Order: sequence, then C-alpha cells, then structure tokens
Amino acid sequence: MNQSANIAYWQEVYKAALAERDRERLLDRVDLAQEAIHERLRELSGVPNASAFLDEKQKIDGALVVLRVLLRSAA
Repeated sequence: MNQSANIAYWQEVYKAALAERDRERLLDRVDLAQEAIHERLRELSGVPNASAFLDEKQKIDGALVVLRVLLRSAA
C-alpha cells in the first residue's frame, strides 16, 4: 500500500468505528481501527523525515484516545 492509501485506510476504519451502533460490531471495528493505526505508526517510525507527518501523528493520537473512550463506554 502506498503512503496516501495507508492514511486513507486508518481514517476509513476509524470513521467506521465511530459510526457503529451495534456493540459487538463496535468492538470489532475498534480493534480493526487500532490495528490500522498502529500499523501506520510503524510505517511512520521508519520515515526519515517524520516531522513532515506531525499533523497526522496528532490526529492519530486523538483517534486513539477516542477509541479508548468508545471501548470503555461499550463495556
């Protein structure tokens, strides 16, 4: 997958988790979103000019916080 596709993928699965209303499916979607985000973070850790991705990293940090809140509220 190329860089822009990976950005789009984690954002897509994150938005799907936010929109999910079924509790069981929500847990699956949150897991998928977290996996996609962590994969993206691994990719970014290998980028020589990582400072170019600071905005995306801030969005990722916020998304991870929201996903944790979703998990707590679904429990």
